[in-house]
Amino acid sequence: MDGTELVKRVRERIPDMRVICISGDAEETFRKRLDSATDVHFLPKPFTLEQLAGKVKNVVR
Repeated sequence: MDGTELVKRVRERIPDMRVICISGDAEETFRKRLDSATDVHFLPKPFTLEQLAGKVKNVVR
């Protein structure tokens, strides 16, 4: 199971769960594999610890 499939399955059970996907793929490529209505946050690799912390802070708000 890849990350996009995991997001789909988790959202079936917990529709409002906040998700941050981390990938080396381009965001556009990643999002094409998800439903367009899926609210998923994306963090491209490579990233710094500060970028990760900022993304988590932003998503948790």
